[in-house]
This record gives sequence, C-alpha cells and structure tokens, in this order.
Amino acid sequence: MTGTKIPLVTDLDGTLVRGDTLVKGVRLLLCHRPWLAPLLPFWVLGGRPFFKRKLAAWSARACGRMPLNRSVLDLLAQAAAQGRPICLATAADESVAAVMVRRWPRFDAVMATTAGHNLKSGNKADALVRRYGEQGFDYIGDSPADLAVWKKARVAYVIGNDGLYEKALAVNARAVLVEPEWIC
Repeated sequence: MTGTKIPLVTDLDGTLVRGDTLVKGVRLLLCHRPWLAPLLPFWVLGGRPFFKRKLAAWSARACGRMPLNRSVLDLLAQAAAQGRPICLATAADESVAAVMVRRWPRFDAVMATTAGHNLKSGNKADALVRRYGEQGFDYIGDSPADLAVWKKARVAYVIGNDGLYEKALAVNARAVLVEPEWIC
C-alpha cells in the first residue's frame, strides 16, 4: 500500500463532533422522557454496548445537531482528494455512526459499537489492525482511550490537547497536534 492510499480513520465523539454523543443522548432522554431516568442504572448494568443501544435513538438525534470540527473535515477532504479511503471508527452505537454518515456521506467504511461489542480503545485498535494492518492507517482522535489506536497507527492526529499530544508522542513518534475549529 502506498503512502497516499493509506486510509485516514477518524473518531466521532470529541473529534469529528464537539462533545460526546452518549452524554448528549442521556440529556435529551432526560429532557423529553424524564420518567425513564430510573431505568438508566439498569441499562448501565447491562454493559456499555447495551447502554449505548438503549440510548441510540437519543444519541443519534443529538449527533445530527452537534457542531462539526472543520479541521477534521479538512483533513478528511484532503485525504479523499488524494484517493485515500476514509473511515469512521467510533465507540458510539452503529445507529449514531449512520447519522454521521448521512451528515458527511464521503466515508468509505464505518466501524462502530454493535449490540455485543464496544469498539473503544484496544478493541478499536484490534479491529483497525485486522482491517488495515499495523501501521496501515492514520488515525484522528481526542481521548486517552485513543492511545491504544495511535500506537498501532502510522500517523497519530491528536485533537487540541497538549498533554495528550505528549502521551501520543510516547507511543507514536509521528503524532501531529490538530487544533479544533468547531462549526455548526
């Protein structure tokens, strides 16, 4: 695979959209269906994938309205112009990822949390390595959970956090700090 054909993979929460779709989904649920609040602890007990699935409709609704990161959109557009595949890889539920694909329909691939598998941190890193190979993709993220992914990526793009950027450099010498620019 040549350098220009290496996929560019982006995270969703805090990276492509401002904030966390799950948190925003909980807020929407509590605003519109407050009588469901007592169920939240039971949903949490079902595990992260189950919790995300129960809140998926609310999180998806929130995702459709969250500000986008122009810096990430520009990186994705540049990669697409170079003929590089573009992938969305998110720990959000797959229905939330589907909303993002409708908002920005240029993704070649989508990976997300499913009913039985939480696509976060090491799980995401393993899935991306299975799909693209170790050092076979570049990854844009914003969270300490992304350190496992950056370790396996060719280039680690870190969204606007100097402390996290230093940690990313410790696992990937090709880390790049990207300042976010949020747009509606």
